[in-house]
Amino acid sequence: PKLQLHPVRRLLPTMTTVCKTLVILFGGADNDFIAYNDTWIFDGTTETWSELKPAITSHFIQPGIYHSAAVMYQKASPCRCKESVIVLFGSSFELGNSSSSI
Repeated sequence: PKLQLHPVRRLLPTMTTVCKTLVILFGGADNDFIAYNDTWIFDGTTETWSELKPAITSHFIQPGIYHSAAVMYQKASPCRCKESVIVLFGSSFELGNSSSSI
């Protein structure tokens, strides 16, 4: 059988729908509330997960839980996936330590 890549089980991630069949998953934590800093995309058409790796390491995106996300489309049509931006707001890097960063 073919090996399927997928994110590990987690608590409190953010999942954001982009277009009609794509879902972005960011962050979350394990059972000990150690936060993840990974990003995954689920393609509902093929029912597969792919891990997204940033081209450069950013100090702005920290591991997190308890955050919110929304999609901002840069063009009028909400079906232009490559022309959209996901805004992530707030986060907690550990239980009781919060942030208001974007």
